Amino acid sequence: SEALALPFHLVGREREIKLLETALLKQSGANAIIVGDPGTGKELLLLGFTRMIVKGQIFPGLEYKRVIKISGPSVIASGKTKGEIEALLIKALNEAVRAGDVILAIEDFPEFVLSLSKLGVIASQLFDPYLSSPSINIIALANTTSFRRTVEGDPALMKFFEKIQLEEPDKKRLLNILVDMVRVLE
Repeated sequence: SEALALPFHLVGREREIKLLETALLKQSGANAIIVGDPGTGKELLLLGFTRMIVKGQIFPGLEYKRVIKISGPSVIASGKTKGEIEALLIKALNEAVRAGDVILAIEDFPEFVLSLSKLGVIASQLFDPYLSSPSINIIALANTTSFRRTVEGDPALMKFFEKIQLEEPDKKRLLNILVDMVRVLE
């Protein structure tokens, strides 16, 4: 419902949407990590992608999927011990696999991986059976700095993700975005 209420269009992000669709349509390891500096539109891209699914403006293989957002800090705060947090995550991931129509979106993925690591949980081992499963898709969101520091150097984790880099809009695209926003805000 949040995606349908989005008043703006995804101006100039057609390339990134196509990359996201292509990544999620692979036979195995159909996951993507959207990387960008703060303010480049990671959340907006995810909302726009979700709206395209809801409106049926997506490749047939992604139609009728549900995008469910997970907050890493909330998961970490929900358990008191390493075992409780692992059990909670595994339960959520198993439910998503059983449903078969879920795309999990994990906010602040590098920070989540780092928090798990501090608890003694190796993210690549925990996520491995799910990231390679054709029954679930995962979209991770990451700031460029934390991505480079935490995730990029982990080949066991990165082998499952297609990286989609978001750049700051150039002047022409920025002008198009502002024109789109003016119509809504007026």
